Amino acid sequence: MRIETQCRDGEVCSIPRSGERRLNLLRALCADWGMFNRLLMRGKMRTRRTTTPALFIAAPVIIAMMIAACAVLFALDQPWLGVRFSATASNGIKIISVDPKGPSAGLVVGSVVTALAAENGNRIELVPFDAVEDPDTAVNYAGFNTFLERQQIISAILRAPQVLVSFSDGSSHEISPGKHRPIASLPVDFWVLILVGLVGVLAGAWTLAFRREADAARIWALNGMALLLSTFPSAIFLTRELALDGADFRFLSTLNFVGSLSFCIFLFALFLVYPRRLVPPIIVGALVMLIPVLVLVDYLQFGVSGPDKGRYLPIAVFSIGSSVLAIIQYVMARGDPLKRAGVAWFGVSIALCTGIFTVLFVVPSFLGRSPSVPQWTGYALGLVVHCSLALGIFRYRLFDLEIWSFRILFYVAGTLIFAMLDILLVSVVAFDAVPAFGLALTAVVVLYLPLRSRLMARFAPPEMRRQELFTQVVDVAVAVVGAERNARWEALLRHAFDPLSLDRSPPVTEPEISEDGLGLLVPGRDVVAPMKLGYAYSGGRLFTRRETALAKELGDMLVYAIDSHNAFERGKAEERARIGRDMHDNIGAKLLSALHGTRPDSKDAMIRDALADLRDIINNVTGTPQSLDENLAELRLETAERLSAAGLALHWVSDADDGAPLSPVAAHALRSIVREGVSNSIRHANAKTVTVKIGHADERLDLTITDDGDCAAVGAQRDISTGSGLAGIRARLAALKGQLEIIDSGAGFTLKACFSSVQGRRT
Repeated sequence: MRIETQCRDGEVCSIPRSGERRLNLLRALCADWGMFNRLLMRGKMRTRRTTTPALFIAAPVIIAMMIAACAVLFALDQPWLGVRFSATASNGIKIISVDPKGPSAGLVVGSVVTALAAENGNRIELVPFDAVEDPDTAVNYAGFNTFLERQQIISAILRAPQVLVSFSDGSSHEISPGKHRPIASLPVDFWVLILVGLVGVLAGAWTLAFRREADAARIWALNGMALLLSTFPSAIFLTRELALDGADFRFLSTLNFVGSLSFCIFLFALFLVYPRRLVPPIIVGALVMLIPVLVLVDYLQFGVSGPDKGRYLPIAVFSIGSSVLAIIQYVMARGDPLKRAGVAWFGVSIALCTGIFTVLFVVPSFLGRSPSVPQWTGYALGLVVHCSLALGIFRYRLFDLEIWSFRILFYVAGTLIFAMLDILLVSVVAFDAVPAFGLALTAVVVLYLPLRSRLMARFAPPEMRRQELFTQVVDVAVAVVGAERNARWEALLRHAFDPLSLDRSPPVTEPEISEDGLGLLVPGRDVVAPMKLGYAYSGGRLFTRRETALAKELGDMLVYAIDSHNAFERGKAEERARIGRDMHDNIGAKLLSALHGTRPDSKDAMIRDALADLRDIINNVTGTPQSLDENLAELRLETAERLSAAGLALHWVSDADDGAPLSPVAAHALRSIVREGVSNSIRHANAKTVTVKIGHADERLDLTITDDGDCAAVGAQRDISTGSGLAGIRARLAALKGQLEIIDSGAGFTLKACFSSVQGRRT
């Protein structure tokens, strides 16, 4: 008997009655089947993600190096002549270099080889096309096939023990080719191509290791393998001495085409999905399936006349198509500056490299001419594109890529325009080389450079006027600390960077770019609030190092302006305190004494002293420096009048420089010291003569005041030496980094002072 029970997803499961004891277990398994699948998938995901980036990069690179070793062994397993040939002769091939240690050491550089013959009677008359690097330049497939057939014959002759070499002058020379090429005979071109392939794989694996979830990274990893598939075969046949086996040559040439075509199709597919998907995945799959179709068409030579149509044409179409797609992606990324910067870098890299490749290789092929530059330069251009796009996909310094791309575009575009104009004038208009060069250069200077300037102004971020920014920085510095200063700082940042968002941020020490260029962190420098700016220039561009430098410059200017403003405020406060001290200590005291005095002559002297002190204060406020002789003349007259009114004689000695400048602070100190010293002698010394000696040298004033007072007044002098008058003098000298010395010898009073005649300089 059987029973029925409901299982997973509403299914009805029929089980035997005898299995009823296992029914609960079956239900549990059915119920948990979905969870088991989810756990299994999570386990698989964890298994995939446990592969470290280092291992992820090392594995394909090691495989690529193994393939490179095979390519090296294949290149070495060829007969060796020790000769390099050129296809520049008209009736054969020209010798351009001979290895002095090789089998052909006796051959003469510059001679033309017309035929090769082996001991078994095989002989072939050589033509210039036998020495071309790549048979893709053949006019049609018939010429391509003939080249491979001739390569087969030449390769067989070179493997003979003895080879007879015939020259255009009728002479001949017998050589014994080496069975294998030494590794030192492989030219630099060979190693450059091997390096290009290895770096291509490394760049693709590196991008995929850190961006495994991105479709663009996967496509680009395949693109790196395609670059290897293109460069390694070409390294062998482009750097051969003269010939390879025909079948081997066809195989290597086909592999080279597969790699080059795949590189361009993968590049085209990349811009169909990155940064924004334009087509469904089935279209990308169809593009990949197009690779074997085009390769088969070329291999069978079906429907096309020659390599120029079967190989170069699809490569050129997909290269140009990649540039068009890059432009479309750039336009569609208008609202996303991060993607826009990456697409700009991609597009410029592809446009430049494919443009140079088309001019150097595709156009000569269509014109039936051989390229004027070595083939390996084309692969080097491919490496440039590959690495530049890898940088963009990985988002390394993506915030700078847009600026770099436009700069490279404008400079290289000018060079290409100049070169194309020069070639056009020489080849089409039939100008001589020198006039064509001059006309092309003039056209670039007159037409292109102004256009470039306008385009740079259109695409580059606007230049900020430093004077305008400095004015706004000063406005921030003089604002009240707190909300008002922060509000002005935010207004300044909005004016300088035009961000879409402006918010408070955690403290940072230096301006930093965040979120791959979408944000900019601006420090507060302990004077304003730190800010985070988002989406520069209304979201049209990314923040770059240019904006970082500008933010740092604004911060430095703000700190400097605030420090200067604070120093100015401190100076004002100190000057007010000094004026108040002088008014209180000198003028106030003297006016009060004059008010309460009974002797008219004493009142007049006090009022005169108060007016002199007021004049000193005014001179100090204006800050206008006076010459030392002017100050000494006024001071001598004033001192003489005071001593004369008191019945004392003045002995004035001065050896100061007449034209030396004297700062207002030093002049005020000089007058105050002389007045205080003279007042001390008048009031307390019972003296008859006062001597004032003044010297000036090396911006230093030396002042000595002495009197001939008697001993009875010593006690009084000691009291006055610690009074408020001399305390004020000491304060002034401290500001001038000076010294004051008072000597009570019992036979008179002596006051010595030395200080700088320039404010703030130590004596």
